[in-house]
Amino acid sequence: MYYYNKEVAYARVGACGKITPQGDIFMRNRVVAAILSFTMGLFGMQWFYLGDRSRAIGRMICTFSVILLFVSAICALADCITFLSMDQAEFDKQYNGGKCSDVATLLNGDQDGTDF
Repeated sequence: MYYYNKEVAYARVGACGKITPQGDIFMRNRVVAAILSFTMGLFGMQWFYLGDRSRAIGRMICTFSVILLFVSAICALADCITFLSMDQAEFDKQYNGGKCSDVATLLNGDQDGTDF
């Protein structure tokens, strides 16, 4: 039988994702990061999404300086390709704290079949 206990679920998620003020668990998705990189990568939106503000601000500065605009465009395309070529486990390890790759598994019970 499935028992839902938010405190236990949050403790198990740990560094795997962020918990929003509404109490939801926020996991970053590599496809969303790739789409942001392809569409708004010049402005560093993928890095804001992934939580790396300093890299995002650096990308914005490069974009607004006309000389580095071309470099910023190439980096955005490279980021998109990198995110799409990563497997989900590697992406989770790097951007979701490395603790899990599937929040649904944590919320619905352990992989060994036991519920929390």
